[in-house]
Amino acid sequence: MLFSCNGDGNGINICFSGMSSEPCFDSNEGGSTTVITGRTTEEVIAEQQGREDFIGELEITSIVRDRAFVGIPSGSLDEECIDVWAESELVIKDEKDWDRFRDSCFFSLFDLPDIDFSKRIIIVSMQDIDGLGTEIEAVLEFDSEVVVVIRDDESDPPPPAPGFPFHIVSVSRVDLPFDFIRVKNVISP
Repeated sequence: MLFSCNGDGNGINICFSGMSSEPCFDSNEGGSTTVITGRTTEEVIAEQQGREDFIGELEITSIVRDRAFVGIPSGSLDEECIDVWAESELVIKDEKDWDRFRDSCFFSLFDLPDIDFSKRIIIVSMQDIDGLGTEIEAVLEFDSEVVVVIRDDESDPPPPAPGFPFHIVSVSRVDLPFDFIRVKNVISP
């Protein structure tokens, strides 16, 4: 199903990959990712909202949330393409990067809309290939940062049919560093 990664047959667009020489996402200088287990997403959000520097919650517009079944890349797909199938987050702040992301080897399969980047930005959560689902639950604005709270559904043992869970949202434009909190939600089989 995946024959060309940039739509023109001339090579692979891995701009969303950390291995890219020109990544299509904000480098998020000053931001971090924290993983939390043993607590609910609601508890984490309430704790964050209780901080003295909390300004408010940004409204989330969901663009696409899916768990795609992609198989293992081979043939015309470069090995670097698999880098997208790891747990990560992206912040995309301009049209050029959004276009490169939409034309990338995996996301070109989805009908992703045009965005007015003078007013909005894109946040992407991707879960590794054994995950059950990822959802951006809250985007919280503070005096000097934005905190994105993500719920990752997981199973032990991993599901028999690996997929690639991801969630893409847009929020009002905020030019601050982004911190991500990934809350692990283990679902018993």
